[in-house]
Amino acid sequence: PHCKEELPELNAYLKTHRQTLNIVGIVKTKDAGFRQRTTDFIRLHNLQFPTVTDETQDIWNQYKVVTTPTTIVVTPDGRVDTVLIGSSVSLEKELGPRIARLPKLTRPGA
Repeated sequence: PHCKEELPELNAYLKTHRQTLNIVGIVKTKDAGFRQRTTDFIRLHNLQFPTVTDETQDIWNQYKVVTTPTTIVVTPDGRVDTVLIGSSVSLEKELGPRIARLPKLTRPGA
């Protein structure tokens, strides 16, 4: 249920902040059925950001994720800037000031 709430919101946020933001979704799963449901959800909601599966939980362990949803803001130099836990987080309120400080991204074809 939290994915149904947060992922479309992240997708919408990305659409309005494409010049300063990249989003990568990470799904923890070992089950082929769950992976297929994830793929179906991504297509159904036309999510514009890449999503990878973390079958070994290496990414989850590296970033010490303990619950979902967790949103981790990583600066262009690789530093973890912010960790947001829960789906009731106001992205504009929490991320807006941080994103405003970041340099604009250079995108191919832009």
